[in-house]
This record gives sequence, structure tokens and C-alpha cells, in this order.
Amino acid sequence: MGKPCAQCGQPTREGARVCTQCGFPIADAAPVQPPPTAAQPVHPTGAKTMLGFSSPFALPPQSQQQPAVQPPASPPMAQTMLGFAAPAELRAPQAQAAQAPTAQPAVKVAAKTMLGVAMPGIAPVAASAPAPSKYGVGSGTMLGVAMPGIAPIHSQPGIMMQQAQPSPMMVPQPAPPPILPAPAPLLHEAAPSAPVLSARKGFPLAIVAASVGGVVLAGGVVLLVLARSAPPMIGTATTSLEGKEQLHLVCETCPDGTTAAWKSAKATFKNKAADLDLAAPLVIGKNAFQIAIDRPGVGRDETVELVLPLTYRIRGDVDDIGATPPVVKVEVDAERGASVNVDGKPVALDANGKATLSYDVTQDEVGAADDVRTIERKVQYEVVDNDKKKKTGEVVIRVGVLPLHLDAPGAVLTTDEGAIWIAGRTSKGADVTANGTALPVSPDGTFEGKVDVTAGAQTMTLRTAPAHDAATKAAPRTMQLNVNRVASMDTETRAVEKGTSMGFDDLARDPAAALGQPIGITGSIVETRVTHHHSVLLVDDKRGCAKGPCLVRVEFGAETAFHPGDGVVAAGFVGKPITTPDGKTLPEVDASLVTKPVSSLGPGGHR
Repeated sequence: MGKPCAQCGQPTREGARVCTQCGFPIADAAPVQPPPTAAQPVHPTGAKTMLGFSSPFALPPQSQQQPAVQPPASPPMAQTMLGFAAPAELRAPQAQAAQAPTAQPAVKVAAKTMLGVAMPGIAPVAASAPAPSKYGVGSGTMLGVAMPGIAPIHSQPGIMMQQAQPSPMMVPQPAPPPILPAPAPLLHEAAPSAPVLSARKGFPLAIVAASVGGVVLAGGVVLLVLARSAPPMIGTATTSLEGKEQLHLVCETCPDGTTAAWKSAKATFKNKAADLDLAAPLVIGKNAFQIAIDRPGVGRDETVELVLPLTYRIRGDVDDIGATPPVVKVEVDAERGASVNVDGKPVALDANGKATLSYDVTQDEVGAADDVRTIERKVQYEVVDNDKKKKTGEVVIRVGVLPLHLDAPGAVLTTDEGAIWIAGRTSKGADVTANGTALPVSPDGTFEGKVDVTAGAQTMTLRTAPAHDAATKAAPRTMQLNVNRVASMDTETRAVEKGTSMGFDDLARDPAAALGQPIGITGSIVETRVTHHHSVLLVDDKRGCAKGPCLVRVEFGAETAFHPGDGVVAAGFVGKPITTPDGKTLPEVDASLVTKPVSSLGPGGHR
């Protein structure tokens, strides 16, 4: 064993000239062999690869002198493992100097590949003034070839190291990713022998019916310990917006994506909470569940048992909102022996602890309306359970009423025809009937149809209701139409012309005070507009008008054929006045009859 290397400290073999670890020359190495004879080729370096070829990077120690033997005419090149000449860029400086001719001018030699082909894009090296190798001498592979970009340069022992540069023939590779530490071993913790339940007996479950279903106000609460070191799962009773009862779960150890399954129901946790739909309503008493918890990845999966106690339920019901008469209900379901008061009155429970209270909402469904209205009932309750614990609360029953806008006819119509047009609009998908006869409804909610009328005065009921396959609950809306089928319109027209009613000046003085009063108008047409079996007329009223023009807006639920300047007779009731764009108030009349004056009829008085 030789002395340690002065560069890296690695022990060297006895007589070694170069450190096998870093390539540093050994200063006191054994004497070099005598110079080669003329029969032996002279190599600038003495180190060889494992295959017997000269290493193009190893240099003799500084103390060794150049042999005095005459170099051959064509000095040998440093060779690669396959015996080809190494590119000039990678040869040792001594080898480059040995090949430089003295009598010829300097010729730039380009760096070459192992097959001797010039490397494109690499600057040629001047043979007359060879630059030191970028990689120097030192570190080498097992085959004696220097490792580019790793071994430091040592042109002479003791000289400061130069920064190694990457080889132009090699593409830099990205650094390998850091190796992650091994995960901690999994800890197998035994599940508890039985779930730990809270000592509570239960809380009330109240359901509120809305236009889209019921809402649970309160429910039984249960704490279930999943593992000895884990926080408990909390389960409560609730309902969805569609009115379906649910089990609301809260789990602190359940990340997003965890699923909870019970029978055919399945829910996914988000923000540590999930709502599991229940196929059937909860029962009064104990409700048992076996819920499978499946955490994503390698998280702990388990099946937990949960018992949810329930002492009573108070629920709003709108199933009979379309009945005759329409009603909303409050259903009470309590444990036997409990006492219940609703709106301050005791409720008589049957043998099963059940009772139903009904509220008539007919007046909330009658009359035309252009928008959705809401029926709302607030019911106060008080429950005293078998433990003499009193619970109070409020059930809010809320359901929407469909809109119904009527274009034709008006609320009152006088006609001499055997059939009339009924037209208007309602909600999309609703059904419309007139005295039980279905009217065609377009996808946008508009409807129109002709309905037969009998002679004389009669009342027709127009009704809009949700279709039978409607997904949500809504209250229907109804309105009454008063139709008078007369034998002669001339008789009715003369009665209006001869009749007495307030004049225009009285109407214009306070239109709001005259709202709903009967009125007759005789005048001339200023402007008309007819749309969807409905006419709007601007009439210059000649009755009771001290200074004209005396303009009145007339709404009529049928199509007319008037032109500006035509005479007109109208009868009806004072409607709500409107305000014109210029800020003036314009009286309005909801007409039941609009016709031409008798004096304007043709020969014989026929229209």
C-alpha cells in the first residue's frame, strides 16, 4: 500500500503514478520505464484502458522527461475504445503538440466524433497553439476515459483547480428528483367493541312545506365514536329542498371524497359534511342505521352503527292544495302519552299518536294575477313529551300560487255569439281549463281556445293548475268570468246610448275614487291596437266633456275592427288610471261591450 493521495487522501497502490480515485499524479512514484525503442510506438501518455488502449487523458508525472527517441514521421493519435482517433478537443495537450507539424503553416482542425466526422457547430482548434483541454487530467472511468464535467483540471501539481465545463458533445441531463422518505408504518388500531351513543332521548323533527317541498327544522342528534382517538361523527335529521327526509352527517376525520352508504342511498362528504337521502320517513322512536364509510386512497374504511331517536314530528302538507276547497294541512306525529298544542289549542291524538289539522286557503287562490303569489301559514306548536320536557316551535307552510293573466274576454262580457275566445298566459307547463274544458297551452305558457256559451247570463270558471306530472307543488289559481249572451246587440247599444252615467269631467276629476263604478262612453276612435284577441282603444269621449279632447283608454277582451274617426259606444267599469309618458293621468275603462253606434248602422239597422 502506497502513501495517501495529496489531492483526495485516498490510499494508493505501491508504485502507482496516478491516483485511481481522482487521477492526481503521485509525486514520488516509481521511476518510469526506459523510453520505448524504435519498434515500439510512442504514446504521449502511459496509462491504458482495460482493453489495452492508451487513455487519452492520463499524463506522465512532471518529473518524467520526454524520451530522446526520434518520433515517427506520423505521430500516433490518442485513441478511443474502438481504436479510432479521439477528437482533437478531447486529446491531452501533449498529444496535440506531438501532432503539430513544424514546417507547415497552422491548420485549424475541427472537433470530430468517434467515427472521425467533424462535429457541426463546434469551433475548430488551432493546431499551432493548442489550448488546454477543458476537462484536464484526473478523474477517469473504469476504462480510463476522463469523465467530462466532473474531474478537475491539474496542468501541474499544486496549481489552482479550474472550473470544469460540460462537454459540447453531450446534452446536460436534468437532476434526478429527490428521493422521498419512506412513509411511516401503518398503525393497526382495533375498533371499539360497541358504538358510544349520547344519552339524549331525541329532539323534535318538524317539516315545513314550501313551493318545492318540506324542510326539517330539527331532528334527533346522535354522537358516534368512530375510533378511540378520533372525534365522533354527528348525525341529525333534516330534509332536502324537495321535501325528502335526510340524515345529515358531520365527520371531522372524513376528507372530501369520502362516501357514506346505507342500503341504496349514497352521499359524498364535502367540507366534512354529507346528506344521506332516506327512502322512507323516520319513525317515532329509535331509527337504526349501519353506514359504510369509504375514505379515498388508503384512508381508514369502516361500517358504523348509528341509532337516531325521535320523539315527535310536525309536518306541513300541501298535497290537497288543488282540492275543492283547497287546503293546507299540519300533520302531528308524537310518541304515545305526549301532549301537543297547535295555535294555542290542544290537539287530540289518536291511538297511534297522530293528528291532522286543515286550513282552507280558497281566498288565496281566487283572482287574476300577473305574477307568482305565495300562500303562507305560520303555525305555533308546543309538545310535552313523556319526560315532561316541553318543546316549542313554529311550522311555516309556504306554497306558491300560479299566475293567471287574462287577455280575452274581460271579467264581464256581453255578446250575441254562441262561442267566445278565451286567451291569456300562465306558467310554463301548467294546464288551463274553462268550465272543465281543457284549453291548448303553448310551451311558453300562453293559451287560447273557443268555448261555447248558452243564452243568457252565466258564470264560467277559468282555472290554471300544475300539470299532473309536475315535479314541484304549486297552488292552482281560479277566476270567474261573467258572460251574458244576448239576442240583439242593437238593444244593448241603445241602452248604453240612452243611459245615464258619470261624464268625462266627473271621471277625470278623481279617477281613483271612481274605481269599479259602471260607466258608458260615446265618442270617436283616436287610435286602436289589437293583439291576441284583445283590443286597446283610445277614445275621445263626447259625454260630459266641457273642453275636448277628452281622452279615455278602453280595454276590451275581444278583437275589434275600428279605424281612427269611427264612432264607438262602450260600456263597462272604471279601471285603474294610467300615467302617460308626458306625466298626464289617463282614465281607463274595462269594457264589457264595445260596438258601433246604432245611428251609424246601415239600412235596416243591421251591423
